[in-house]
Amino acid sequence: MEENPQKYTKEQIQYLKGIECDHFWFKARRLLILRLLQRFVPRESSILEVGCGTGENLIALKQAGYHGIGLDLQSEGLKNPSLKLVQGDARSLPFQDAMFNVVLLADVLEHVEEEEVLPEVFRVLAPGGWL
Repeated sequence: MEENPQKYTKEQIQYLKGIECDHFWFKARRLLILRLLQRFVPRESSILEVGCGTGENLIALKQAGYHGIGLDLQSEGLKNPSLKLVQGDARSLPFQDAMFNVVLLADVLEHVEEEEVLPEVFRVLAPGGWL
């Protein structure tokens, strides 16, 4: 994982938000995530999305009745006041042990060193939780 990631401009964030909102890949992935959650995860479950970007998945989760927290290394995209968004590093998650029933890592693992991130993910994932 990069020590000093590139900071995005306001224009770049708006562009990314548009892609995350409207592009077929992100829309299909969001639908798949929602269908899986609706099938296997009660709505009262606590959900963490690591690498949440601008929060589009969390918006869809909220509309479906779920409650989640998003974490991203880049603070520039964490501007939606209707969501719980935290700037942080996946290698050192700022959450208590076993705090979440579900941890989402959508399009994240290919950008990080798994051996640095997964121990933290498993630390915050409750026993019997979903990854």
